[in-house]
Amino acid sequence: MNKNFIIFGILILILSSFASAFSLSDPRLKLWFDMEEGITYVVHCWKKSERDASQAWTAVKTWAKNVPSAWPADGLQHEKGGGEVLKNQYKTAGFDMVETHATHVEGGVSVEAGLWNMLQEMRDGQFKVFSTCREFFEEKLLYHRDEHGKIVKLKDDVLSAVRYAHMMKRYAIPYGSVKKLRQNAGFGNAPALHEFDPYAGDDED
Repeated sequence: MNKNFIIFGILILILSSFASAFSLSDPRLKLWFDMEEGITYVVHCWKKSERDASQAWTAVKTWAKNVPSAWPADGLQHEKGGGEVLKNQYKTAGFDMVETHATHVEGGVSVEAGLWNMLQEMRDGQFKVFSTCREFFEEKLLYHRDEHGKIVKLKDDVLSAVRYAHMMKRYAIPYGSVKKLRQNAGFGNAPALHEFDPYAGDDED
């Protein structure tokens, strides 16, 4: 593999109305950034509800170990009842947490700015998703705005996770610096890629 890739794992904590660590809708995904071609790849995706940090780590550690994990400002909240800060729970479990919560390079956490930056890559064919990332495509089909033009925040956890990773790709590390990368993560056994078309009503076959 000769391309100059950097890879990035993303951890996103979406708190439910119960404000409990055990009530998180808990996606994990990993992005690759091809620095030569300027292409973003979504290569791994995992999403389960009612999983704590240790359970999440057990599920994804084969491809998340030693990969930096971005996280939203929600990660600074405590468990219900004044428990441990959520970010620290995931660090203790094994995730390599980035030092600060996700922000744009110029600062701020604007959702619209993040979506716009991703949309430009999508329009230019610079955003590709591995076909195994079923949760991404499911959420993509539901993603929309209401009659007032506001984004409907419903079942969008994976898409939000992608946006956080995209915002924080300045913290990504060179592909070769991750110890003992799994051989089956290379291009030889890679699943099919899909270009994400923001205007298409259905996914391409």
